[in-house]
Order: sequence, then C-alpha cells, then structure tokens
Amino acid sequence: MSEFKPDLSVDIAGVKLRNPVILAAGPLGRDGETLKRAAISGAGAVTTKTICFEAAKVPRPCLIRVPGGLLNCEAHSDLDYEMWVEREIPKAKEGGVPVIANVVSPKNKPREIEEITRGVTEAGADMVELVTAYTLEPLPKLVKAAKRATDVPVLVKISLETFEMKATWKTLERSGVDGISCLDTIGPCLAIDIESGEPILGSLGGGCRLSGSAIKPIAVYQVASLARAVKIPVIGIGGIMRGGDAVEMMMAGARAVSVCTAAIIKGPDVLGRIAREIASFMEKKRYKSVDEFVGLALNRIEKRERKGVVIYEGKTPEIIYERCNLCGACERTCPYNAITIVDKNLSINENLCYGCGLCSTICPTGAIKRPY
Repeated sequence: MSEFKPDLSVDIAGVKLRNPVILAAGPLGRDGETLKRAAISGAGAVTTKTICFEAAKVPRPCLIRVPGGLLNCEAHSDLDYEMWVEREIPKAKEGGVPVIANVVSPKNKPREIEEITRGVTEAGADMVELVTAYTLEPLPKLVKAAKRATDVPVLVKISLETFEMKATWKTLERSGVDGISCLDTIGPCLAIDIESGEPILGSLGGGCRLSGSAIKPIAVYQVASLARAVKIPVIGIGGIMRGGDAVEMMMAGARAVSVCTAAIIKGPDVLGRIAREIASFMEKKRYKSVDEFVGLALNRIEKRERKGVVIYEGKTPEIIYERCNLCGACERTCPYNAITIVDKNLSINENLCYGCGLCSTICPTGAIKRPY
C-alpha cells in the first residue's frame, strides 16, 4: 500500500505555491536576505515589507509583545524603492519561491503605483500587493494603474476599517484585482508604562496597531464574509500561529494564509512548521489536496442559514474520565457552579449546567467533550 502524501500546493491567480503558508509583509521581510531566509525556512511565498519611493523614518521603540500578540507603530520599509528593485528583490528571488511585492503610495497616487509596480515587476516580483491608508475608495483606481504596469497578478490588502458594504467589495473585484489579502493589523491601540506614565511605543501620540492570536476570530469572520462575496482568491491574515489556525482560516474560505507575528515570536522556521502541521491534518483527514477543505465551513454556515437552525436547549458535556487529571480548571471557571470535584471525582450537575461550552475549551487535557 502506497504512503498517503497530501498535495499542499495552491494556485493564486495563476502563481503556484508549494504550500499555502506565506510570509506576510513585516519586519521579517525587511530586505532580500530575510526574505530568502523565510523561503528556506519553508514558506510557500514571501512578501516584502511595504515598498514606497522614499524610505520610512520609523519611531522607536516600534514593536512590543502584549498578551495575545504584538503592538507595532512601524511604517513602510526604511529601504527606498531603488534599493528594493536593484538589490533586495533579486536577492529574495534566490529563495526559490514566489516573491510578493507589497507596495504603497502614501497619498494614493495612481501614477506612483504604476511606476513602483513596473519597477518591482522588472526586478522579479511574481505578484504585487497594494495597500492604502485604511480606505477602500482609491483602490479600484490604484488596481487599474498597477494592472497597466504589469502582467503579474495584483492583490490588494484590506483592513478592518475598509469593511463596509459587499457592493464595495464587488466594485473592487470588477476593477480587475486578482486576489484580496485580509486582514491587516487592528487599531488604533495604546500601551502605557505604568511606572512612568509614558506611552510605550515611540510614535508621537503612542498610537499603534495590534496583530497576533488576539485578532484571529475577527480575521476569520471577515475572511468568511469576503470569501462569500467575491469569486477571486482570498488570502487570510491575522493570528495564524500554528497549523490548526491556518486550517481554520482556510475552512473560512482563504486559499492561502499569510503569517507575520508567529514568525517574529517563534522565528521564521515556524513557517515550515505550520505547513507541516497542515500536511499532518490532511493526512489524518485523508484530504488529498487543500481544495477538499477550503471553504468547508462556508457550506456549513450557509446550511444553517437556509434551515434557520439555532440550538436554544443546553446540553451537558460528556466527561472522558481517563483523560481527566483533576486539575480543577473547569470547576474554578464554570459560571453556573455546575462542576464539582469531590473525593477525586469530577461530576457535572445537569440541573445547573447551562450548556455554555466554556468547560470544553478550558480543559487542558480534552477530558470534557463538547456536546454539540
């Protein structure tokens, strides 16, 4: 019997990736060498830090860890456009995976986008990703400008602030864009040093933006909404820390996922690790290709909506006693006082249990099975 080997490759607007894990724009794409390292670490594609005509002046400190992720007040790349096209993109190409050039015109000028796009394409970029100052309005014009300058796929990266009406997304789709990356960092945020009373980040007012696992549920929802509204590929971004997160995002409709915070916190090797964890999931489920589970949750959501099915009667969870280590986490956190541990025996009072589901997510050993 032959060994089961799932095919992790994905196609994004005609560009084939060996796996669906992309290094997102950020500090680990700051130059050609770091992009090459991410490719060697196992990424399916790599994205440059945001390229602009002028190099950015970045306030310091610009990046700190907080519970659930990172806060940053970074700007676009502190390398100018000429350095990117003459040296950094060609160096990144040595990694052997597609290079996505993330580009911006601070004042959303189509002529600037056209020129930057032409330059990064000639330097070897396999795709171009446009970003704006958190507004959808100028994107259709910018997409058309970019499309005039290149034959490679043009993506746009949108933020929570740009989620308006589905009609706007369709307008963006009609502009000719080849794919949408969703979701950018969330903010504005503020972190304060309680010893000094000073904002921690170095921006003028201390303002910053949040990334990491804390924003994943928001990103999954927005990816699902977007994937239901458009026919072009969606790349999911936001809180992808492990393979399971990537699978969840892809079940919400993403064709691929972009990773930044996990690669900063855990190092670029996490990119290859996430890809391997996706492969392990596929082997377990006997999925031959990612197409078999991309958008799977959307089918379930649409089925619920058609039937109007909502469960209002609580169900008591099942206890798997051989897994229970009597740590007491479920007993401490049950809002309804339905769980007790007496004489080294865990029990759930069915009359008190509300069926909220919290305990099954609190249990560290999987001893409480979700009943729904």
